[in-house]
Amino acid sequence: MSSIHIQPAHATKHLPVLEHGPFCLTQSDNGLSNGTALWLGAQVLSAYLTALNLPVGRALELGSGIGLSSLTLAALGWSVVATDLPDVIDAVLAQNVAANDIHQRILVRPLDWTHSQVLTEHPPYDLIITADTIYSPSLIRPLLDTIHAFATRSPRAHLFVCLEQRDPPLIASFFAQAHQLGFRTDQIPSRKLSKALKKAGIEWPREDWEGIQLWKLRLS
Repeated sequence: MSSIHIQPAHATKHLPVLEHGPFCLTQSDNGLSNGTALWLGAQVLSAYLTALNLPVGRALELGSGIGLSSLTLAALGWSVVATDLPDVIDAVLAQNVAANDIHQRILVRPLDWTHSQVLTEHPPYDLIITADTIYSPSLIRPLLDTIHAFATRSPRAHLFVCLEQRDPPLIASFFAQAHQLGFRTDQIPSRKLSKALKKAGIEWPREDWEGIQLWKLRLS
């Protein structure tokens, strides 16, 4: 990838169509949903997963948004289930997956974290990811319950949560509840994120992404 073509998400909110490395992505920053626009966490997570070079397998993304992380995994050879709310799927996710040549490796499915009856669909997985999904107090426990439901049925899965430190008390609440559910949480050092971004050809100043944190979760 070339840094000329990849800008941090906060610099591209006004663009309806993004050329992000090899992917063509439609977005909508209409204020109706956080999930219809690109966010920094997905960019950093995608670069890290590319650099990590895990053995390919089956992956699940929770809150796929415009689809960058799912597309990145599919390009690496993963079989991916990309999930989000129906309105996000209809607005951006489905068309972004269909518009890229690797769409055969991605299954798009609606998933509402507050509806427990759908939580057992499709496991086990080898990788479970979510980015830019910690923004509302009311969604923290449903998100964690969803991760927990899939993780218990995917005991060997790698679990990654990428977040932006906008609201420290909200983030603290997320981790307190994660620990209550039996998750161990380990932060990926920022130097590894920086190295992954550079390997992807992304030469951003540190201040462009300094609020991004990537965490690995494990069930105790």
